[in-house]
Amino acid sequence: MPNVPSFVLTLLFGELASALLEGSRASSEKIQKMGFQFQFPELKGTLEDLLK
Repeated sequence: MPNVPSFVLTLLFGELASALLEGSRASSEKIQKMGFQFQFPELKGTLEDLLK
């Protein structure tokens, strides 16, 4: 992404700008504790499946 001043992102995206500027701390830990299982738990397996 090109260097864009934070005030420009705030003008364009409003509250969403904070997610773009600060990132997010998303984690799959909670859903995995509830029993969710990923079909491909590792990136390598996912990419191999996509590229076949």
